[in-house]
Amino acid sequence: PAGLRKRGIASGGTEAIGRDSGDPRPHFGSMEQSNQTAIGATPWPRIRLARLKSWLHLCGQRRRQRRALAALSDHQLRDLGLTREEVLLEARRPPWR
Repeated sequence: PAGLRKRGIASGGTEAIGRDSGDPRPHFGSMEQSNQTAIGATPWPRIRLARLKSWLHLCGQRRRQRRALAALSDHQLRDLGLTREEVLLEARRPPWR
């Protein structure tokens, strides 16, 4: 049916509405000029927010582990092969390092 072909339904929906179906290239309109994202694409702010959340989680884990290490007794540190000075040096490091 010509009406369905014009809307891209008969061809699997790959053509844009009202576009001549003779051109095999996909049609994305003026996406390059706008701030819109393609269907199914994740916008950059969401990706950045997810990376920030995971980085903050990692910093929190490091801080907790360093505090737990600093809370160990000298005997426990000796069992691990560490000195109190090494542990204090590690505990003073910022969590992003």
